[in-house]
Amino acid sequence: HIKQLVEYTLGMDTRIGYPNEHLSQCDENVANPLFSTSVGLVLHGFKELEAEKNRTAQKENITTHSRKSKGNFFDILFSKTKKLFEERDDEFQQ
Repeated sequence: HIKQLVEYTLGMDTRIGYPNEHLSQCDENVANPLFSTSVGLVLHGFKELEAEKNRTAQKENITTHSRKSKGNFFDILFSKTKKLFEERDDEFQQ
């Protein structure tokens, strides 16, 4: 009678979750509410793994694109500053 106890204690509606609600094919042993949390955590892990793959792919696309075209911001700034100082140094030496 855990459902009734939780409803009484929290004052909220409750239901017993079955993992087969989220699985297309489910073994009878896994369809027990005892495994609901485990199945839910595995499903959540797969969703997070897929989201991480998408974030990594997007990050690689952005990084690869900027490095292929002109280099990063600091490399460009450093090379232009170095060129400026070399030009000024040449003018002072003449």
